Amino acid sequence: MIVKRFVSLLFLMGWAFSGEGVESAASQRAPTVNSESELYTRFRYEPVEGLGYERGINRRDPSSIIFVDGVYYVWYTRNQSTRSKWLDADIWYATSTNGVRWVEQGVAVARGPEGSYDDWSVFTCNILVAEGKYYLTYQAETKTHDPARKKGCGINVVAMAWAISPDGPWHKLPEPILTTAPDGRFDLPDPKQLWQKRVLEEGAWDSAAVHDPEIIPRWGKYWLYYKGHGIDDLLYADSRWGVAVADRPEGPYVKSAFNPITNSGHEVWVWPWRKGIAAIVDWAGPEANTIQYTEDGVHFEVVCAVEDIPRLGEHILRINLMIRKSDADFLGAYAITAVRIGIFYCALSVSWRWEWKRNVHGVIFLTTARCEM
Repeated sequence: MIVKRFVSLLFLMGWAFSGEGVESAASQRAPTVNSESELYTRFRYEPVEGLGYERGINRRDPSSIIFVDGVYYVWYTRNQSTRSKWLDADIWYATSTNGVRWVEQGVAVARGPEGSYDDWSVFTCNILVAEGKYYLTYQAETKTHDPARKKGCGINVVAMAWAISPDGPWHKLPEPILTTAPDGRFDLPDPKQLWQKRVLEEGAWDSAAVHDPEIIPRWGKYWLYYKGHGIDDLLYADSRWGVAVADRPEGPYVKSAFNPITNSGHEVWVWPWRKGIAAIVDWAGPEANTIQYTEDGVHFEVVCAVEDIPRLGEHILRINLMIRKSDADFLGAYAITAVRIGIFYCALSVSWRWEWKRNVHGVIFLTTARCEM
């Protein structure tokens, strides 16, 4: 009797079982068909030449590709270490006249002298062209292990070098432009086993790592997006993103009070889109494998889900812009992918006109696009 009365009441309210004027929670969150989103895409692959697999050499984490005086440039992590695929490394660069055949040119930014904050590794870089200069942002780490000062021990900083020409020479800034949060304490009984940290005091969400830097000029400022980990994070999949903002490319950068600005994402992929910034949020976290968008640089919303996002160390998308006078004078974007296994392309629509030369499956490739803002 109670059930019958309850069902009758629902019918009288005009929304139960009829399907008229009602929506599930899922339909309210995503009212449209996913593949109809203007940011929805698929990824495809084809080979390139010159930066393929070589026994004993690790190449990974490439920058955006830029086009300067008829030549394409890309920067990336390179080492010949038997201990790590991304540490014990320097930043190298390669060039191409057609985006398909690449020639490795050598070291762009090398590790620093003994005792410096970057004497163990410089790696995971990206390129910014702004105010008449070229800027490489990258992770840096020292071989000096001092848990009490959160120095070494697998904890890195974000550094920067600048040049007048994409061929260098590159000039390092004397200090990092971004560091981990100061809280969080740990000890490390064996420096050779960095994964055996013992947490003594929990810290902020980015107390253990600031990784994958990428700078986007927007709204008259420079937005440095990065990945963070806390001292007490258990898994790589616990990573999230933050942002720090500056008036000039060199900083100083101030972390946003809203950090972390995503609850998901490992590698940082962001680019200017319409009035704001779009992002591919990859395999980590509850909103993994989505494209998101913000109109204020901070509050991201899911736009659509995507499949087959290239993974770190295999394929990576990066997008870079060239600046003339201000971010309103947007010239173009260059999307690439990455290293050992390859390069991919995606097809975005509407105000972006993609001019794909060729997709890839060997290592680095390029494509260009123009945005109408």
